Amino acid sequence: MEALDEHYKEAGVDTEALSSFLSNESAAGTYRFVRLNPRHSISETLSILSSTFDPILIPWLPPTTQFYAIPSSTTINTMESYQSGALYGMDCSSGAAVSALPLHLHLQTSPVRVLDLCCCPGAKLCMIADSLEHLSGCEVVGVDISENRLNVCKKMVRKYLKGSKCKVQLYQGDGSTFPGTGIGDEIFVAPCLVFDTRADAEETNKGERKKMNKSARDRERKVGEESHHFAFLAYLKPLFASLRLSLQ
Repeated sequence: MEALDEHYKEAGVDTEALSSFLSNESAAGTYRFVRLNPRHSISETLSILSSTFDPILIPWLPPTTQFYAIPSSTTINTMESYQSGALYGMDCSSGAAVSALPLHLHLQTSPVRVLDLCCCPGAKLCMIADSLEHLSGCEVVGVDISENRLNVCKKMVRKYLKGSKCKVQLYQGDGSTFPGTGIGDEIFVAPCLVFDTRADAEETNKGERKKMNKSARDRERKVGEESHHFAFLAYLKPLFASLRLSLQ
């Protein structure tokens, strides 16, 4: 136990908070975990959560990771905060894995490029991107062999990393041979790029511009139709007036 306590101290873990958390867990039952999305208001999300239960900040992870324990009976996918992308349903062990990455050693050698093999469903990939958010030109490359799982990861990136400065690329391929160089005389299929946040943002902007242009054209057409309508009425008005005089 002394060696473990010493390890906790070296890692900056608050052992008293950890003991208190474990005692509460034994008394209250098991928890499930969520991570708050830094692209949303942390205080607002916490306020919403606190209106239903008392979220507990995970004491053995850096506070900046924003991991909280909530009652295990909570159905996360029905929560408004989850549906809006304000929080992730993510186990704290996954958060610990990302926190253990020595990204701080590369802060002076920006841009940083991180490779995430077997990246789906994408919660750790998003957390890595969040860790690099304040650096310019950084990139996270995710690789997975499953097309279906990559579609899930793509949806998660679009949901949680909207507006992120960190570039994300997703490849379908074999992580053991990425980027397809092969070993010896064996030939491997090169990985296929299936998603790029920069290209996706450009396509989204084009789609929005097309919608705006279509709306503008619709408005112009409506104004034109109304103008023709009023012009036709103005043309008919003197004819009706003359017809009325002749009848009198």
